[in-house]
Amino acid sequence: MAVLDASFLADVDRGDPAASMLLGALADEGRPLVVPAPVLLALLTAARDPARAFGELEARLDLAPFGPEEAARAAAVARAARRKGKAPGWLACAAAGAALHRGEPLVTGEAEAFRGVEGLEVVTYRRS
Repeated sequence: MAVLDASFLADVDRGDPAASMLLGALADEGRPLVVPAPVLLALLTAARDPARAFGELEARLDLAPFGPEEAARAAAVARAARRKGKAPGWLACAAAGAALHRGEPLVTGEAEAFRGVEGLEVVTYRRS
């Protein structure tokens, strides 16, 4: 399983070759790909055709709820990042919190923001 964040899915949607290649590789591994509810909200808000976008996501990805446990993990991620002088957005922290809660890797284009967050495995397609 892998938790996908909004930066990654936005890059896939824009046709970023590296993001698209990583999505294909993850799918080929047969890994369940999870989109937390806050990420889904952001994607549907930005979509030109939300009904179509939701249908495509629902068919290809597992949509995951986001509850108090994920929120607590997300807040811890945000605090840890800020202590290191980094400022990932709330949405990115929500996805990271969901990944930590599930014990799964986070697939993101913002890997640098999460470097050193204890227990968080980060997978990225961007060069540092």
